[in-house]
Amino acid sequence: MKLKREGFTLIELLVVVLIIGILAAMGVPQYFKAVERSRVAEANNIFANVKATEERYYSRKLTYTNNWDDLDITVANASGINCTGAGACTLKSFNVQIVGNSTTGYAINATRTASPSGYGAYVLTYNGVTKTITCNNAACNRDLIN
Repeated sequence: MKLKREGFTLIELLVVVLIIGILAAMGVPQYFKAVERSRVAEANNIFANVKATEERYYSRKLTYTNNWDDLDITVANASGINCTGAGACTLKSFNVQIVGNSTTGYAINATRTASPSGYGAYVLTYNGVTKTITCNNAACNRDLIN
């Protein structure tokens, strides 16, 4: 009488583990890139809000401002407290500050509060004159802005 054996051989199990490892190696970097893109959306949102209110401020005063108190919007930091003064405002993922204000333009810097893998500590800059967003990191420009 012959015994019937059921199950997988060691080779079959190793092949399955190898395939899962290869898929994970390809998927994990894409996951981290997608997560960082969602964090950049926070900066893009604040850029859009400040841009609109800076233009309204300019139409009234003929100059741009770098003071959160002068803006006609309320920006709350990560703790829920309204941003005030000309300093940086710490949001969930970025420290945001309005810089370079004058009668001809302004800029907004968003400095990443953490150093995500592959990007390090990067700074997004919105230029109010050219209406463009740039990053001080080549990988950030390539993966997160476009």
